[in-house]
Amino acid sequence: MKGYTLIIILFLKIGLCLSCKTISKKELVKKQDLILEGKIIHNKTNEYSLNTDFVCSADAHIIMRINYVEMMDAPSVLVFEKDFKDIKTLPYHYKIYGKENEFYNQEGHGSYSISVEVINGAGNETYVGDLINEYSIQVYNKMLISPQGPAGPKKYLDIEVYGLEDCDAENSGGFCTSKHRN
Repeated sequence: MKGYTLIIILFLKIGLCLSCKTISKKELVKKQDLILEGKIIHNKTNEYSLNTDFVCSADAHIIMRINYVEMMDAPSVLVFEKDFKDIKTLPYHYKIYGKENEFYNQEGHGSYSISVEVINGAGNETYVGDLINEYSIQVYNKMLISPQGPAGPKKYLDIEVYGLEDCDAENSGGFCTSKHRN
């Protein structure tokens, strides 16, 4: 009889839990809009960047920031910042979710400036060998729309990143740093 009682209690608990309203991470993402997706790609062809292979450490992570810029030389407004963790390899496929009407709610004729840092260690400081996009990418909301696909238009943008070289290197000419990771 004790065995049947235990089974009935488990059945009731499972049945009650199935009727609970819990939202999984997947369901939460479905309720949000896909703001932007693409790949972060290591470009090793710039003669003024460190072009060695980038091997992700256990602490490798990518910091992406998107600012709204109303006009040249005006202050920008940070509209998005995310630290993507557990980076195993590049290229890295990213997706940004949110409420589109809140994300692209800036008035005016400005643009969105996207910056990316691929940091191969703990912390948010960049060192020789880390990767950055050397110039913020200026995009307008309309530029992000790619052709109509089976699920409707997509907002897709690949971002190239380049290796930070040592400022004392012989051919140093791009963005560089004198800081070395221990």
